[in-house]
Amino acid sequence: RKGWRAALGSVDVSCQFAARIGTKALVFETADGRFAFTAAEASGAAFAKTPRLCRFAGGAAPADTPALVLAAVSVKRVFASWPKFLNALVYAAARRLPVYLWVGEAPAPHLGDVCKDSKHDDDPHVKIAATAVLLGHPRVPAAFARDLDLVVEGRAVRDPMAATHDAISIHDENRVDVAVPCTAHGGRHRLRATKLYVRDVPAARNFLDLWLDHRCGAERWYHPLRDAAYRAGVAGGCLKSEGARLIANRTRTEKQPALNYLFRRCPTFRFGCGQHFVMPEFHVLKSHDLAGGSDLERLGLAGLDHDVIYSAARPLVV
Repeated sequence: RKGWRAALGSVDVSCQFAARIGTKALVFETADGRFAFTAAEASGAAFAKTPRLCRFAGGAAPADTPALVLAAVSVKRVFASWPKFLNALVYAAARRLPVYLWVGEAPAPHLGDVCKDSKHDDDPHVKIAATAVLLGHPRVPAAFARDLDLVVEGRAVRDPMAATHDAISIHDENRVDVAVPCTAHGGRHRLRATKLYVRDVPAARNFLDLWLDHRCGAERWYHPLRDAAYRAGVAGGCLKSEGARLIANRTRTEKQPALNYLFRRCPTFRFGCGQHFVMPEFHVLKSHDLAGGSDLERLGLAGLDHDVIYSAARPLVV
């Protein structure tokens, strides 16, 4: 191990979690024992000191299916986004996707990085670390990762046929190995890491390692993602110019070439972006928009039993 993985240390990847919808509750079965939390109790800060990547025990997903990854620095953070978190569980259950929840912080970059003093305990950062760790799982061929504050609304939550876009098609079509949302401005791409698709192939895993080794703070825009893409191109040998090396080493920070340059030079690095490329039905829903009984319908939670723990003994079926 080296870089961010060496700083991370051990991660509990054998754990599972169960959830109760009504009285907010999470139950974790881990290598250290059983832990139960409710929203009214302590934050679970001690529990999160050991990074954990836990599979939802209430899912009924077949093997070799792309997984949905959610991440938070603490159990308290999950409860703070509780309706949106449940929305993701229901969405995944309708599509038979396994769900993995990361709880804990991710390490700072290696000491040689120019951003070594940045704090790396934000949700977007731990989401990327969680995805990188999950891709080492032998039965997970790819991962969809998204921020906790994104939701799907209406019939599309529980009925894949009602969705405007098929989220899984990007995996089934097998045209890209890494994909993020982006918009084009003046021939340049503005990238976001709010949502991410990564296939379990060496180039994609290397891309995540480069991103995590050099990424700064909570910034989830443009430069960290693009820099990682250029580093991957240089490391793969398809970007050989001095300009590309300067970008990869952060020596040049202005007037950087558009990503089209990378796409032309590195066709084997199957990186893609687009406004509706990755889980387009997920969008930001402000907390003040979630009030009232109608939200159960909006987020696909109506009709579910709110008093049981959804677990291996009681799968979440929609």
